[in-house]
Amino acid sequence: MNRITSLFNIDYPIIQAGMIWASGWKLASAVSNAGGLGMIGAGSMYPDTLREHIQKCKAATSKPFAVNVPLLYPDLDKHIQIIIEVIAAGGIATGRQMLATMVLGAEGVQIGTRFVASEEASSHLSFKKAVINSKEGDTQLVMKKLTPVRLLKNGFYQEVQEAEARGANEIELKRILGRARAKLGMYEGNMDEGELEIGQVSALVKDILPAGLIVKNIWQEFSDALVSPLLSKG
Repeated sequence: MNRITSLFNIDYPIIQAGMIWASGWKLASAVSNAGGLGMIGAGSMYPDTLREHIQKCKAATSKPFAVNVPLLYPDLDKHIQIIIEVIAAGGIATGRQMLATMVLGAEGVQIGTRFVASEEASSHLSFKKAVINSKEGDTQLVMKKLTPVRLLKNGFYQEVQEAEARGANEIELKRILGRARAKLGMYEGNMDEGELEIGQVSALVKDILPAGLIVKNIWQEFSDALVSPLLSKG
């Protein structure tokens, strides 16, 4: 269809985001088998765990898949003086939103939150249910002094929000964050004390579906919107 599909040898320019505690080999292989580009989220994995996920993903699909490895470049500007294909990310969960980004010049989309609510996502079922039951305004951007992240509002969010309101410094915020709070919430299912990272677009996600069906639905919505942008739903 375009440079993204040709570059990655995929059917649809739909890329599943590599999310910690959600994007394991099951989700990545399911998205790839459906024609998108599945991605293993390596941010929470030790090398041996990542190696195992890659091996299992290779066994589960013959299609291309990716591994998300977080990198921090202090001299980022030196690395971006080239023209590359643009993949839009953030706030995308429907085919109409996908079309909007591509009208603005993107050649593909990376989708995270919608795939959290998939059967293959490794995140806890309680977290998935919290996502599909969330409403507009149930998320908030916090921890701006550290690494800004959007959270579902719960006890942990309230603790962070109150600390920021009184001017907590980075050391205090790190102490509140502690270790493995994201794992506690998203992977182990502690909906009050755990960190629940999710996108604002969660308010549009209303069901837990197989990842392959999510890819097909988004592509169908995109195709319908491309033909009749004012009449299509999604």
